[in-house]
Amino acid sequence: MALPPEQALLLFQKAVEAYPDSIEARLARGQVLLSLGRLDEALADLDLVVERSPSATPRLARAQCLRFLERYPEALAEFDRLFELERSPAGLLARAETHVAMGSFGRARDDAREALELDPELGQAWCILGLALFVDKQHARAIPNFNQALACDPQLAQAHYLRAQCFRSEGDLGSALEDFEAFLEFEPDNPAAIFARAEVLKALGRDEESRAQMQRARRLCDDTKLAEVIEERLRAR
Repeated sequence: MALPPEQALLLFQKAVEAYPDSIEARLARGQVLLSLGRLDEALADLDLVVERSPSATPRLARAQCLRFLERYPEALAEFDRLFELERSPAGLLARAETHVAMGSFGRARDDAREALELDPELGQAWCILGLALFVDKQHARAIPNFNQALACDPQLAQAHYLRAQCFRSEGDLGSALEDFEAFLEFEPDNPAAIFARAEVLKALGRDEESRAQMQRARRLCDDTKLAEVIEERLRAR
């Protein structure tokens, strides 16, 4: 059984203190720090590891760390160096997610497709294919990709949310409502999703439920633009 990250960190911290020149100990500590979101500390370890042992595993971890730090050009350069060593599904998926963060959905789609050629069970890669179609307003074509994403990984909350938006745009309000509710099981206090669900309830003629949900979304909302939209909808009732 794997140790909880905090306990693993203490273990690897002791290993680094006992063996300061151990690449394995620093890599393990860097990976745990990355999983805990302690990105600057993780990057310090991973920089040292890559300098001494520029193999695929630390390069992938370093690229992911740079992505989470939103240092996207550096992350892409690290992915390029990684792919000189190997083109793994995990690496391609991570670079696809970097392209998504940068708004480069075409490049994200290409990486996701290549990742799926190597591992067709990557739910997140299917989700990225759907997302690329979604942002291009090809909602009907996006739905099968989200279906496949959720078949591979039922815990992909984003796939539920995006598929709900697609169903809504295609007029399938019942399916949209089901997906919004599935998403809200993962993020029950997400004001955008609560508001979207309220809009669907309104379209289904469930006015009282819709108004209650809009009021709840407004209480939770700290996004000025969304709050203005919600208030406008409430005033119009």
